[in-house]
Amino acid sequence: MPLAEPLSERDDALRLLAERGERARAGAGGLVLLRGATGTGRTALLGAAAEQAAGQGMRVLRARVTPEDGGAEWGVARQLFGADADLLREPPAAAGTSPAEHRRTQGALLWRLLETYARRGPLFVAVDDVHAADAASRRWLTEAARLVDGLPVLLVVTERSQYDIDPAGHGLAHGLSPALVHTHTLAPLSAGAAADLVRAAFPDAEPGRVADCVRAGAGNPLLLRALLHDLSSWTASASESSSAALPDTCAALYPGAYPDVVSWWLAARVAPRRGSPAAWPRWRAVRRTGRTPPAPRTGRTPPAPRTGRTPPAPRSGRGTAPGPGGTGARDTAPTSAAPPRRGPSPAWRRPTRTG
Repeated sequence: MPLAEPLSERDDALRLLAERGERARAGAGGLVLLRGATGTGRTALLGAAAEQAAGQGMRVLRARVTPEDGGAEWGVARQLFGADADLLREPPAAAGTSPAEHRRTQGALLWRLLETYARRGPLFVAVDDVHAADAASRRWLTEAARLVDGLPVLLVVTERSQYDIDPAGHGLAHGLSPALVHTHTLAPLSAGAAADLVRAAFPDAEPGRVADCVRAGAGNPLLLRALLHDLSSWTASASESSSAALPDTCAALYPGAYPDVVSWWLAARVAPRRGSPAAWPRWRAVRRTGRTPPAPRTGRTPPAPRTGRTPPAPRSGRGTAPGPGGTGARDTAPTSAAPPRRGPSPAWRRPTRTG
């Protein structure tokens, strides 16, 4: 049973993107931010939306950010524009130009490049996992969202959103007016949709077995499909009848897709955000072992809160499979939030309208 399956309960998101695509083709571009926990199908939805847009006559530009990129500057632009992004290699026009001023110039050049592309036809710009993108790419996408309303360009960006991993309020839309971005959060699978997936894989499964699988899937599409994949292989190798018999422990499925997904989810909990080099060793350790290593010791005791109360002791315990919305594991890696952007806005704030 393959893990790649049709999307479940994502018709509302596809309808939203089709409507926004229609507006973009008419010259009123915008930004749609697809947020969701690990395993909720952000990447699959973005792929389906890109195919939908291509079928409607839009040119699709794609970028997928991974922690392995190491925070390389302008990584998103290099993926979107390919060889045309070589203009970023040009040195500063004048001696003594500060790095910040040079980045603003590079951002203006990229904006003009996007305008050039848009004059040739409507664009669907897909950026997956923007939470791992470098700071320069994130700033450029944020500024582009402020300007794209006059172009036939739809920006569609996916972002991990889990309150037990990410600090609230520091996503890509932080600082953007609600009028400039439409945020759509992917909800966990409903119990009914999850039960339908189980019955599709095991038509003869008893109600109790179906309920067990739904509970083990925790509303997470990737986790549930991995479990059903393992159960299919498990029963086939045992020459048993097609029943969704759930083992007592995860170890009974090892090696299999379900333990792999749990390990991958744990690795995502410590994956570096926005190219933070300090997080890479811990992320690589989880990728190798499937366990979350202890946070590095700094030798300093955190200051007590000003309320006068003693801070609670950290909770210990093993990480568990993610529940609905991506919860379940307790030992979350600390994540530092990027400081707010200050200073004057770039000189490329005014777009050249097309059409």
